[in-house]
Amino acid sequence: MVIGILGGVASGKSFVLSVFAKLGVPVLSADSVYHELILPQRPLWKRVVGEWGVKILGEDGQIDRKELGRIVFSSKKELEKLNSITHPAIVDALKKKLNELSAAVVAVEAPVLIESGRGGFADQILVVDLPCELQLGRLMARGGLTRQQALSRISSQVTREERLRLADKIIDNSRTFEETEAQIADYLKEINNRL
Repeated sequence: MVIGILGGVASGKSFVLSVFAKLGVPVLSADSVYHELILPQRPLWKRVVGEWGVKILGEDGQIDRKELGRIVFSSKKELEKLNSITHPAIVDALKKKLNELSAAVVAVEAPVLIESGRGGFADQILVVDLPCELQLGRLMARGGLTRQQALSRISSQVTREERLRLADKIIDNSRTFEETEAQIADYLKEINNRL
């Protein structure tokens, strides 16, 4: 069974993924896959640089994600363009990695699942949720963003209501780490009992 982990920016998806790993579940991260795909001179790197030019590159030839983010999060059209280029490549790479695993349960942190119709591989959608103000505060603290920049990033994503509507399971990540871990452990027990 493939559990697709969704949540808004700064909701705690990576923490939830780390808890699954701690509980012995193989994990995949769309963000990690994306980092691999945009290494210098790889096909996706060439497409992204071809679209936005060398101004998005750092001195080391790597894509400067902050610079690219500044461009795409200030324009819905630019963000849609980036997503149309990157999402299919990420989904294909995730599917390939999933095919290489033979575990009964795999957790995949992949926000692109919503935009790509579950990517064709998630059996369950687990949404990491927290109140909007808490999400905003975490994003501002983590990214050194102004309130307006943080709001812009949040509003560029699928709405909280849409994520919750798609959820097979919701993890409330507004409490302590221990409480979040307990919710995940309980959910994993439910899943294992079904298998």
